[in-house]
Amino acid sequence: MIIENESDVDAAIGDHMEAPTPEVEMVVDENTRFQEFLARHRKIRDKEAHIAL
Repeated sequence: MIIENESDVDAAIGDHMEAPTPEVEMVVDENTRFQEFLARHRKIRDKEAHIAL
């Protein structure tokens, strides 16, 4: 099978748009960060949710 690239090599490259920078709220308290991490980890490891999916 022979496949030819028929695209125009000399065509101008279109302008690109940059995505807006997301606003992220940083938590300073390490204990709070760790508790949030544990909560997310428990959600990921939830066996009932896994079975439901």
